[in-house]
Amino acid sequence: MACDILTLHVPLNKKGEFSTFHWLNDEKLAQGRFKLIINTARGGVIDESAMMRAFAEEIIEDFILDVWEGEPDFDADVARKAFLATPHIAGYSEQSKIDATKIVCDKMADFFGIKPAIPKYQNVTKNMDLAHISYDLIKLLNRLHPIKDFDAALRDLIDRHDKKILFRKLRNEWPYRYEYPYIKIRKPLLQEFPDLVKLGISALNSPL
Repeated sequence: MACDILTLHVPLNKKGEFSTFHWLNDEKLAQGRFKLIINTARGGVIDESAMMRAFAEEIIEDFILDVWEGEPDFDADVARKAFLATPHIAGYSEQSKIDATKIVCDKMADFFGIKPAIPKYQNVTKNMDLAHISYDLIKLLNRLHPIKDFDAALRDLIDRHDKKILFRKLRNEWPYRYEYPYIKIRKPLLQEFPDLVKLGISALNSPL
């Protein structure tokens, strides 16, 4: 547990030898200090009460949650204190939905012993010829993937009595994002921010 950033990507298993329910608990949190904890797995993997105690004691500096205990009835106090709070949409991208649909169709075709049809929809790139304005890296990343918009939308639900219903609505109706390897932007921006290349973003062949 000697790490600055801890990010969780496991299924939620409540029983058995490899149970992940409340895997991150008081005992594990006491083993180190964390600049950031990220959970994009399942809400119950983190004991949120233990996390909040560690946060109050400054064992944790910040945390980002995309998934929640008791989801969709997320804890309002936990959401208020999160660095980023999003409505379980880490896997909500154009590419993931297309790929998941292909997998389902291929499995069904295999089960029924038929030849799968040629898919009508393919993963395509998105050309983003951004305005010629001054960006810093944070502003540019939020333009390419508006995670702060997701965060603001979830925080708008915190004090709503019907937040469970609205959480599902937000999750199901928010437009899908494009994954970074399927985004193309102007070459000068890539040269100015080479970290974008590490994320898989590539250059436009020519201006739109």
